[in-house]
Amino acid sequence: MFMVNQLAGFGAGGEGPATIAWTDSDVDGVYRTSYTFSDVGLGSPAANRQIIVGAVIHDASTPQKITTMTIDGIAAGRVAWAVNSEIGLDFWSAEVPNNTTGQIVVTLAGEANRCGIGVWAV
Repeated sequence: MFMVNQLAGFGAGGEGPATIAWTDSDVDGVYRTSYTFSDVGLGSPAANRQIIVGAVIHDASTPQKITTMTIDGIAAGRVAWAVNSEIGLDFWSAEVPNNTTGQIVVTLAGEANRCGIGVWAV
């Protein structure tokens, strides 16, 4: 793996290629402004584990944007998002080193009629 670090410079070896594992998914089909998914599989704990959550928000009148997300109590950051007339797709990530399951909380700018998540551990 090609990496840069302060001691060795370009080409220093890293930890090897990252592994990506699908860990869980869930859907809540009730009108809400905040969706809480409990006991979500997060994969094997690791000091450098990133959890990536893909969330799909559906609302037939106005697509809603996610304003915040927490993963196992840790504030996540938005990686990417896209929206059309009814559906929004967001990807969020956080470093979550502990626990094999956790809670994911998705907070929206307004009410939507459904939220689904897909979860990966990296």
